[in-house]
Amino acid sequence: MLIRLPIVLGRKRYFPCLFQGARPTWPLFWRSRRPRSQGMNANLFLEINFVPTLLLQANIRQWIALTAAIMFGILLSGCASTASITAKTVQSGIIQCFVGNPSPTPEKPATCELSAVAKVGDALIFANDKPIPGKQYSQVFSIPFDGKRIVPDGHRYYFLQAPFINAQKYESMTTTPDGQWVLAATAFDRYSKDKPEQDRYSTLLAWPAFDASKVSVVAATDRQGVVSSIALRDKFVKALDAKNNGIGYFKIEGLAAIPGNRLLFGVREIGASYKQPTSTIKVVEVGYKVADGKINLLDDYALVFDFTPNSMEISHKLGLSSLEYDNFNERLYLVTSFEESENVNGIGAYLWVLSLADLHAKKTPSLVKGADSKPLLFTHKAEGLGVLDKNRILIIHDDDRIITKVKADGDIPVRDRKLNESGFDVLEWQ
Repeated sequence: MLIRLPIVLGRKRYFPCLFQGARPTWPLFWRSRRPRSQGMNANLFLEINFVPTLLLQANIRQWIALTAAIMFGILLSGCASTASITAKTVQSGIIQCFVGNPSPTPEKPATCELSAVAKVGDALIFANDKPIPGKQYSQVFSIPFDGKRIVPDGHRYYFLQAPFINAQKYESMTTTPDGQWVLAATAFDRYSKDKPEQDRYSTLLAWPAFDASKVSVVAATDRQGVVSSIALRDKFVKALDAKNNGIGYFKIEGLAAIPGNRLLFGVREIGASYKQPTSTIKVVEVGYKVADGKINLLDDYALVFDFTPNSMEISHKLGLSSLEYDNFNERLYLVTSFEESENVNGIGAYLWVLSLADLHAKKTPSLVKGADSKPLLFTHKAEGLGVLDKNRILIIHDDDRIITKVKADGDIPVRDRKLNESGFDVLEWQ
C-alpha cells in the first residue's frame, strides 16, 4: 500500500482541537483518504504537517503502526476546545472622565485616557492613566450601572482618598473571585533612587469592594513622605529576569485575581531601560492572603506565561494591555494592542481567551473571532476589560491624544472623540 506524506501548511483542517488560536499544540495531524476521482481502489494518503512530500512503500502493518504512534502523540498533547470562540459588539459608546477642561493651562488640556475598569455591584469603576487637575477630581471614579446597558448620565463618583490621588499612571484593575476586594495597579515603569516622587508610579492598591474609604497601599513603603509599593519592583524583576539578561525596565498593564488566592500581573514591555522597550505578553503570578482587613502578598513570584502570537495570522507587534479572570466562565481574557504610529491607522487591539489549566501549561490562547471568522480587531488601543455577566464583557479604549472615531449613545453617525472622553465596546459571546 502506498503512503504519501505531503507538507500541509496554513489553517487547521483535520484535527482543530490540536490548535489554539493560530499555532498547534502538537506538530502532527493526519487524515487518511481516497481521492474522490479514483474510486475505492485508490491509495490511502497520510498527511503530516511538517514532513516534505515523500513516497514510501509500506505494508498495512506499518501503516497501522505509524497511525497508532501519531494518535498516541495526539492524545499526549491534549486537545483544546474545538469550538471557535466568537463575539459581536452589542453596544459602543463613550465615558466622560470630567466635563470641559479642568486644566489651568488651556494649551495643556486634561485628557481622558481610561486604562482600567471593574464591575462592583451596581457600579463600574474606572481608572485614568493621567491625573485630572482639581481637588474635586480623582483618576479613579465610578458611574452607575443597572446591569443592562451602559448609559453614562453624567453622575460620577470620584474616589478622593489620599492613596487614590497619590498613585500615578493606573493601568489595571480587578476584583477577587468572591467579589469582596478590588485591586488596582499602576505601571511600575520607573524608579529613581534620587527621585522618590517617582515611587508613586509603582503602587498596588486594595480595598473592600463596597468601602473604598478603607483603601490601603499593598506592601507599603514610605520614602521621604511618598507612600508606594516600590518594594515590589525588585520582586517583579527577579521573576522576569531569571536568566539575568539585565532587565531594568518593565511595564505592568494587566492584573487579574484568580481562584486560590492568586494574583496575575500582565507585563506589556521589558527592556534594559525605558529607552529600549520590547513589546511582550508575559504573566507573573504571586499568592496573597487577607489578614487584619488588608491584602498581603506572599513571596512566591514566578513567570508563568510568555506568549508570542503567530505572525502568519497577525502581523502586528503586540503587547499585553489588559488581563482579567471571568468567574462566570472560569477563564482568562487577554487584551493585546499595538502602537505603530500616532494616527488612527497605527493603533489596534485583539482579544484572546485562555483557561487557567492552559495558562500553567503555557499553551497558546484562543484568538477571539468575529462573525466573519476573522480575528476580531478593535480599531482603538483597547486597554481595560471588565466582566459584566456570563455573556458580556466591557472593553475600554485609551487612544491617548489620537482623535479616533467614537459612537456616543444615540449619535448617528460616529464622530470625533473629545479629549475628555474614552470610547468603549460591549461584546457578547456567540
